[in-house]
Amino acid sequence: KPNRTLLPMIERSEHQLLQGAALLLFISLLIGTLLVWWLNRAIGKLVHYADAVSQGQPANLPRLHSPELDRLGHSLETMRRQLDGKSYIEAYVHSLTHELKSPLAAIRGAGEILAEAPPPEVARRFIGNINLETARMQQLIERMLQLARLESGPGLDRQAVAPATLGRRALDARQIVAARRQVALGAELADAPRQKWDPLLVEQALGNLLDNALDFSPAGGHIRLSGAMEEEGYCFRVRDQGPGIPDYALPRIFERFYSLPRPDKGKSSGLGLSFAAEVARQHGGRLTLGNQPEGGVLAELWLPTG
Repeated sequence: KPNRTLLPMIERSEHQLLQGAALLLFISLLIGTLLVWWLNRAIGKLVHYADAVSQGQPANLPRLHSPELDRLGHSLETMRRQLDGKSYIEAYVHSLTHELKSPLAAIRGAGEILAEAPPPEVARRFIGNINLETARMQQLIERMLQLARLESGPGLDRQAVAPATLGRRALDARQIVAARRQVALGAELADAPRQKWDPLLVEQALGNLLDNALDFSPAGGHIRLSGAMEEEGYCFRVRDQGPGIPDYALPRIFERFYSLPRPDKGKSSGLGLSFAAEVARQHGGRLTLGNQPEGGVLAELWLPTG
C-alpha cells in the first residue's frame, strides 16, 4: 500500500505511545515524590526526637512504619539510654562527692579536737557540730536518692485526684512548723475536676515549695497557696513575704545543690526545687519562680489536665 495510507495509523500509534509514556512518567514522578515525602517525614520524626533528647525534654520514640527505619530508631533509643545512664551516674557521683566534702571536713575537724580531751563545754559544742553535720549528710543522701528514683524510675503512678485536696494536704502538714516560726498559712484553692497525676509526687513538689517559702519568711509573715484552672491545666501559686531572690541567683535556682543561705539554718541541700521542677517536667508541666513587685517570691506550678 502507499505510505500515505499508513500515516494516519502511524500518527495514532505515536500519539498513544506519547500518552502512555507521559502517564507512566507522571505516575513515576508521583511515586517518587510520595516516597521522598515519606522518607523526609520519617527522618524528620527522628530528628525531632533527637533534638528533644538533646534538650533534656521528655520524648517517645516515634513509629516509622518501616522495618529498617524502626530498627534505626531502636538503635538510637538503646544508645541514648546507655549514654544517659553513664552520664547520669557520673554526674551524681561527682555532685555527691563535691557536696559531702564540707560536712566530712567539719566532722573530721571536730573529731580531732575531741581527741585532745577538751573541756566539757567545748566537747559538747563539737559533739553538736558532729550531730548537725551527720544529719545534713543524711538529708542530702535521702534527697539525692529521692531525685534519682524520680528521674530514672519506672514512671509516674497516675491516679485520679482532686488538685485542691493535694494543696490542702500539703498545707496542713506544715501548720505546726509555720506556727512555731510565727508564719500564717492561707489557702485559696478553687475546686476542679479530678486529674490523672501522681498524687505523691505532686504533693511532695508542693511541700518543697511551701518549705522553701517557710525558710525565707520572717516572723509575722504570711504564705498563701492558691490554685485554679488555667490554660487547660491547673496552676498552683505559692506567695511569700520573704526577701526575694537575688538577681545573680535567678538563673541558677533550679540547679542541683544550689542553695541560698537561710536566715535561721544556713544552707539547705539545694535539691527541693530541682525535685519540684522534675515533677513538673515529667507531668508535662512547668515550674517558675520570680520576685513580686511588692516583695517576696511567687512560685507557679502548672500541670496539664490528665
